[in-house]
Amino acid sequence: MSLNNDISVTAKLVGVALSGGVDSATAAHLLQRAGYDLIGFHMHLTKEGTGCSRTCCSLASVEDARRVANHLGIPFYVLNMEEHFMREVVEPSRAAYRAGRTPNPCILCNKNLKFKYLLRKAEELGCEALATGHYVRTIDEAGMGEFSLRCGVDSEKDQSYFLYFLNQELIRKLFFPLGWFSKEGTRMMAGNAGLNVASKPDSQDICFRLIDDAKVSGDVGDVIDEEGNILGRHQGVQHYTVGQRKGLHISTGYPLYVKEIVPNSQLVIVAPDDRILAKGLIAGDVSFVSRYGKDKIKLHNNMINVKVRYRSEPASAKATFRTEGTAELEFIRPIRAVCPGQAVVFYLDDEVLGGGTIDKAIY
Repeated sequence: MSLNNDISVTAKLVGVALSGGVDSATAAHLLQRAGYDLIGFHMHLTKEGTGCSRTCCSLASVEDARRVANHLGIPFYVLNMEEHFMREVVEPSRAAYRAGRTPNPCILCNKNLKFKYLLRKAEELGCEALATGHYVRTIDEAGMGEFSLRCGVDSEKDQSYFLYFLNQELIRKLFFPLGWFSKEGTRMMAGNAGLNVASKPDSQDICFRLIDDAKVSGDVGDVIDEEGNILGRHQGVQHYTVGQRKGLHISTGYPLYVKEIVPNSQLVIVAPDDRILAKGLIAGDVSFVSRYGKDKIKLHNNMINVKVRYRSEPASAKATFRTEGTAELEFIRPIRAVCPGQAVVFYLDDEVLGGGTIDKAIY
């Protein structure tokens, strides 16, 4: 049985990232039912009492993951990845905030931990593939080993936005069993399988406190309007993001939103709602899932759909690739609150072509 639609997979031993939640547990159950031998892994990221209060980072989740492994009768390893987490996710995110950008730590965690160190550890123990509980699908379109990445069929749970960076080398080593199911279906399967986490609440996307005043210090500065008039003072650019309204502590009689952050000058520029609509953006660190990603875009007259935030609606845009690793997008209709540091992800229908990091909004 194949877990990735029509992909023919020969892997016999598969590593499973067990977070202690229902999604990863059900993914492991489906793989085992399909006949795969499994090894369970849990990434321990933070110490107790260090600002993490989410269920996914607690000792209880370690024990939930262990109980799932015991229920399935598979080996289980807890990997101490605190140093990796700080180096590869937390510190880069803090640096981005200090630079006036809005990072996406979930993407960094997937890219730099799950599909780097965790995959490497699984391979060291003889695993031929790694499985996670992400709601996405991979498909070998022509049966030739060139994979596409597709949205999960449950649009409310689709997590393709967080995996746009996958390439062909990585995607061949990954299983995403839940991409064909709804969240309700996942919980039902978990309950029928007797998994103890069947009714466990979902964890949040950000399971740690990236910013605290002791570790992400910043200089105070001015809050100004587009004409340069000083409207107030702020306590550090790291506390603001493009599109933000609350917490500005200024009074003008009408709502204002953060339009731009200038870290070198410690300026937070605000504007009315209609003035934060971006006509386009410039992105860097652009990559494609398939070798034919750019060709597919050309065949569609350079028109694609893009998402600039996980929960944003797809927007039509014309894409121009001027240099390797960079892209300029022109929106058909302006988009509100395009945040430097966030990911922009390219789609054709339900296929994820790739994406990059937003460097600049164009107004």
